[in-house]
Amino acid sequence: MSLELGQPPPQPPWKRVTFYKTPIIRDELDVNPKKGSWKDLTPQDLIELKDSIGPKENDNFDLIKRITNPYELIFTNSNNPMLPPSVALLKPLSRSFFKLIEMLDVMKFFEHTSTVLKYKTLHLCEGPGGFIEAFLDRAEQYKKTVKVAHAMTLKQTNNSIPGWRAAARLLSRHPEIHIEYGPNSTGNILEEANQEYLETTLNHGAHLVTADGGFDFSVDFSAQEKHVFPLLVASTLVAFSCLAPTTGCFILKIFDSFSIPTQQFLAICSIHFKEWTIYKPVTSRPCNSERYFLGKGFLGFSESSKDLLKSVLKLDTNITSIWESQEQLQEVLDLINLQTQKYVEEQKAALSYVLSFSEEESIKTLWKEQKERSLKWCNTFRIPAKNI
Repeated sequence: MSLELGQPPPQPPWKRVTFYKTPIIRDELDVNPKKGSWKDLTPQDLIELKDSIGPKENDNFDLIKRITNPYELIFTNSNNPMLPPSVALLKPLSRSFFKLIEMLDVMKFFEHTSTVLKYKTLHLCEGPGGFIEAFLDRAEQYKKTVKVAHAMTLKQTNNSIPGWRAAARLLSRHPEIHIEYGPNSTGNILEEANQEYLETTLNHGAHLVTADGGFDFSVDFSAQEKHVFPLLVASTLVAFSCLAPTTGCFILKIFDSFSIPTQQFLAICSIHFKEWTIYKPVTSRPCNSERYFLGKGFLGFSESSKDLLKSVLKLDTNITSIWESQEQLQEVLDLINLQTQKYVEEQKAALSYVLSFSEEESIKTLWKEQKERSLKWCNTFRIPAKNI
């Protein structure tokens, strides 16, 4: 697919999303995680585009990225006087609020879990943040009761962190939010003690697990897939140990998925759900590699699958493959490749547009188009918005 520079795809992503049915796996997978040096398979043209951003990173370039983002004005979260105000009337903790609003709708989460009377959720790498806030907002709209929303993130020692006061206000309004730091008080989900603590605490009762973790990749964009891999595996190990069978849904933030370990890991994720897809909400800026694995209808977590994820996690980034067979789960791997290529083409088009952007273009027209798109988004996802 080739996209015209500066133009979003003809249809918004929520209208063209496809959930894939999981193939029936009748036998145990033939797996043997292989230790070795990580092999990066990122396309060279994408590496060059990402590398071109680094030297240009400054306030002006940040503004250009916002101007060229088709849905930036849903929520600007910026004091930059060059930016028009947000279209959304809500002022949540972060932009991630709007990401989860969209993904819950795309998953038809509350329809899928309509038999649940009281929800339990777990939010990894968040404490609290936009995902928790969004879930509570939607639950209220659907007149659902949230019994408890557990969250675990790295423990901070500085209460002057931006957004701390707003987060404290959210906590005071919602006693059902439980911030967890685990038995070692670190909140680090890479540590086994904290993984086991969450497994015991949730006891396969979580109807939704979200994992929105990441790092600052600005120093080396091309290495993000490798560096985030252990976090993805740890997040999934925790999620699968906590999700409720049948109703359980999983939202996992991923980045590039070109390497063999990442693709095989995503294939393993997919076969644990009745349906799955990979999705990029529109409030996730098109220049970045961020996207999400969405799984719904959890099929359970066998001891062999648990042992597999633990063995993969122990290898950290010193892994070349999870299995060597060329045929195993090939149908799923083909779908992952298909989705990866779709998002790569969109990302390359967005990066090329930003890098070639000329201030001679009519910025006023771009903002007008953004406002119209953002208003349509707010109306679609039932977010209060300004009249424009």
